[in-house]
Amino acid sequence: RSFKRMLVEHGYAELIARPKLALKHRELVTVAVLSAMGNADSALKYHASGMLNTGWSAEELLETVLHTSVYAGIPLAIAGIRIVLSMLSERGIEVKDRTRQAARESTWRESRLAQLLRSQHEQIDSLPAEIREVFTEVAYGAALDGPALSLRDRQLATLAIVLAKENQWSAVRLHLKAC
Repeated sequence: RSFKRMLVEHGYAELIARPKLALKHRELVTVAVLSAMGNADSALKYHASGMLNTGWSAEELLETVLHTSVYAGIPLAIAGIRIVLSMLSERGIEVKDRTRQAARESTWRESRLAQLLRSQHEQIDSLPAEIREVFTEVAYGAALDGPALSLRDRQLATLAIVLAKENQWSAVRLHLKAC
């Protein structure tokens, strides 16, 4: 009983009520972290619902979990997507078919990739040309493969993911600067 009280009073009343990050973005960060951890299914389901309840769309929610694949691995992203799809199904929410948006997305991806590369050019420019090309097309291309999240929201999710994965200090510095 005292653990529940401590969790609610401290975790929810004090931490979530802090003014520097809106509840909507707290849910985005929480879903990104829980997806990257891969071992908190019920908490992920709860906070995925929280994303919807704070104004995120089902597509933005799925994009957040899918984004985990680049920084935490495909198996974790797949597991997270299954949890989210199950929750969406329970709530009677259908997800839009993205195949019709393919042409629009390629233009969006190019512009988002250009924005990201401009903001992080020093670290990327220091790589050899061959590695830089593969890195930007594969890693960032996959990370930016969809218009569901803004670049700002995607960077916030990325920072949360690399913090959750621990010992990725260069990635933390890179994404902290990008945020």
